[in-house]
Amino acid sequence: MEELKNRYFSLNSALNRDLGDLNGLKISYLRSFKRKHIFTHRDKLKSHISTFDEIDREYRNCLSTNGAINDLLLKNAKVSVLEKARSLPSDTISEYQRTILNSEACINFNVTTAIAVIALFLSFIGIVT
Repeated sequence: MEELKNRYFSLNSALNRDLGDLNGLKISYLRSFKRKHIFTHRDKLKSHISTFDEIDREYRNCLSTNGAINDLLLKNAKVSVLEKARSLPSDTISEYQRTILNSEACINFNVTTAIAVIALFLSFIGIVT
């Protein structure tokens, strides 16, 4: 169980590092037309989720209820600690997903605004000529 806890912590560290990278990006109008960074972070998120699922499969094996009462009490305490360690990457994955969605919304707004400004400019040129 100690190994699982350490794997959850290392996954959370990787998630926080990638989330920090995403939060550090400044979305300008020019960058809005290049969505490569969003696709890169989506791929990273998928990779983190698959790692989380892999660790979870091992976590489920720790949830058996075989043994004497003293063994079960000790196992319950260990699983409780492991459950708290599991919640860290789970919450960070949710935050990462929200940040990606917010970045996409900001990019879509910038693109829509740029298209509207171009349309206004073209209609103004049409009126003048």
